[in-house]
Amino acid sequence: MASQVGKIPKTMKAWVAFGAGRIEDVLRLETDWPTPAPPRAGEVLIRVSYVAVNPGDAKMMVKTIPFRKTCIAGMDFAGEVVQVGGGSSSSGFPTALRVGMIVAGTVPLSHILRGVGSLAEYLVVPAHEVVEKPDALNESAASGLLGIVGQTSVALLRAANLQKGDTVLVNGASGGVGSVLIQALRGIGVHVTGLCSGKNAPLVQRLGAEEVRN
Repeated sequence: MASQVGKIPKTMKAWVAFGAGRIEDVLRLETDWPTPAPPRAGEVLIRVSYVAVNPGDAKMMVKTIPFRKTCIAGMDFAGEVVQVGGGSSSSGFPTALRVGMIVAGTVPLSHILRGVGSLAEYLVVPAHEVVEKPDALNESAASGLLGIVGQTSVALLRAANLQKGDTVLVNGASGGVGSVLIQALRGIGVHVTGLCSGKNAPLVQRLGAEEVRN
């Protein structure tokens, strides 16, 4: 049986896109949208506090997706765990998340394709899609840093298996992933050369790149 904090309302506020098209034409705020069903094993219900909007959110609304007539916008988020699905996760391991924990993460693509996004008061996601927010990190910043950008950066770092003293060229160094990667790479002692436009060169240097090219 799911554990919870407080009473979960039957309806919630959510930014919903009706059909596909320009954001200003299809997106509107709904104040009585159905709250998600309680989480199943391996899932958690999040009370959303912050959402980090990125270019991918707009692209998912502009393009027509088969069988999807409406969708809640947004992918990255931060918030409080208010329900934890009982039992074990789909991978066979019990979730380590607990009610009251502040977490951040991103909505999996399978949910996005079904119209489930993060721009809502409540959100159900697989437990493995979120991580506990570090105490030193502001919750609003966590919604962006621990979402798609952060997860992509971690995946790249793990795949590269870099060591202190290595040299790396970061293409698109002033973008979301590039900005995080530069700082992470410098933190482990990697020499970074960043590629970006001339106007963004000062930013890339401030982030820690020893060399900047355009």
